[in-house]
Amino acid sequence: MKLRPTRWRIGIASLSFGVIITLAGVQYQLVSVMLIGTVVSGPGFGSVFSGTLRTVMPLARPDERASLLSAYFVEGYLAFSLPAVLAGFLAPMVGLTTAADFYGIGVIVLAVGSLAATMRRRKGSNLHTAWISM
Repeated sequence: MKLRPTRWRIGIASLSFGVIITLAGVQYQLVSVMLIGTVVSGPGFGSVFSGTLRTVMPLARPDERASLLSAYFVEGYLAFSLPAVLAGFLAPMVGLTTAADFYGIGVIVLAVGSLAATMRRRKGSNLHTAWISM
C-alpha cells in the first residue's frame, strides 16, 4: 500500500501545531487549551504512526514481519518513555512548565525535521526509496 505523502505531511503539521497549542495551555495554566491541543495533535500522531508502519512493513519479508513489528513497537515505547523520564528528572530542577516546554519543543523539532525530510524527496520516487537513500 502506497503512503500518501500529503496525508503524512498534514499529520506532521497537525502534530506540531497541537503540541504548540498544548504548550500554550501549559504556559497559561488553561486545561481547556491543553485539551484542545491534544485533540489537534492526536489525529496527526495517528496518521504519522500508521503511515510509518505502512512504510516499513512492506520492506520486510513475510517471515521477518513479526520481528520488525516487535522492534517497531519497542522503539516506539522507548521514544515515548525515555524523554518522559528525562523530563521527570528535569522538572524538580527547572520546574514542570519549563520541563514541558523542553519536551514539547523537542517533539516539534523532530516533527518539523521529519516534515523537511519528506519534502526533500524527489518527485516521482516513493517514500520507501526516499527513506532508504537518506
